[in-house]
Amino acid sequence: KHRSQQHKYNNSFHKHSSFRFMGALYRNTPHRTSRVGGYFVIFSVVAQQELWYNRENSGGDTMNDTLQMIKAAIEALLAQNGTAIVAIDGKCTSGKTTLAAGLAEIFDCNVLHMDDFFLRPEQRIPERFAEVGGNVDYERFKAEILLPLRSGNPFSYRPFLCGNQTLGDPIAVSPKNLTIVEGTYSLHPYFEDPYDLKILLTVTEETQRQRILNRPQFLQDRFFNQWIPMENRYFASLKNTSHP
Repeated sequence: KHRSQQHKYNNSFHKHSSFRFMGALYRNTPHRTSRVGGYFVIFSVVAQQELWYNRENSGGDTMNDTLQMIKAAIEALLAQNGTAIVAIDGKCTSGKTTLAAGLAEIFDCNVLHMDDFFLRPEQRIPERFAEVGGNVDYERFKAEILLPLRSGNPFSYRPFLCGNQTLGDPIAVSPKNLTIVEGTYSLHPYFEDPYDLKILLTVTEETQRQRILNRPQFLQDRFFNQWIPMENRYFASLKNTSHP
């Protein structure tokens, strides 16, 4: 499920308005969890105030509503710490890439994509697919992205190219005050806790199904029968272990 295959099928930022927001969680802050409207919502406590997205009172699940809330959260983090690393995880078709693109229009930031770390052919073995969260090269992402980010020095990584099933030429990254990591599995437990702000997006099953049916026929079967079941196992594990 590579970003380059999906990119042209995303709606524009201002038209993408039917996703649902699961929650935002700050690092090292008290938090609790709850279920709202059948979705797992994360509440966080920041400066004695709860930051969360109330769908019932927001007037609609619009991307702009959520963008403004997250914009304010990032601005607060940058003002406090000077730098911030933000993760945007969530179900496929929930608007992760679109939200990241919207934030990139506001902030001078680096946006890094989990889809650039799709499994290489030699990694696609039954044992790997049996792992919860195994459908991504999390080892390479940590080594090539997260560890260099912590150093604050320039680095490079090699994106996986779906077209020829190999790694592409190195992409150079110069550190910026804000880094956004977008894509499913960005909150993988293997990464421990490198983020200052964690965002989870979700989408109704029916909306997800309709969006996938608008994508190329040859990808639809993989979405429904392979990628979505693996993602659902991963998100179930996050609910049970990552956010008590």
